[in-house]
Amino acid sequence: MRFAAMLKKLREEKAITQEALAKELGVTRSTIAGYETKGKQPDYERLLQIAGFFHVSVDYLLTGSEFSGDPLQYIPTESEKRLLTSYSRLSPDLRKFCCDSLEHLVSIFVNDEA
Repeated sequence: MRFAAMLKKLREEKAITQEALAKELGVTRSTIAGYETKGKQPDYERLLQIAGFFHVSVDYLLTGSEFSGDPLQYIPTESEKRLLTSYSRLSPDLRKFCCDSLEHLVSIFVNDEA
C-alpha cells in the first residue's frame, strides 16, 4: 500500500480530519491533502512524526506491512495496544491478578490440543 493510501486509511480509522491532523503535526491542511492525493512526500522528520502520531512504524506507514524488515520486530494491533496501555496503568498487584485471571480464562476457553 502506498504512503498516500496508508496515511488516509490511518487518519480515517482514527476519525480525524485532514485539518485536525495538520494541526497536530504543525502543518497546513493542504500539506496533508498533498500527501494523500497529490503524491507529495514528507521529509524524514515529518515521516517520523506521522508514524509516532499514529503509533505505527515508518515501515508500516510506507508499506502497510505489519512487520518491519526484522521479522522478529512485531507491531501490535490496535486491540493489543489498548490492552497494553490499560495493563501499564495497573499497580504491580493488579498486573499479577490480571495475568493470573487471563491464564485461567485461557485454560478454560482455549483448546491447546493441536
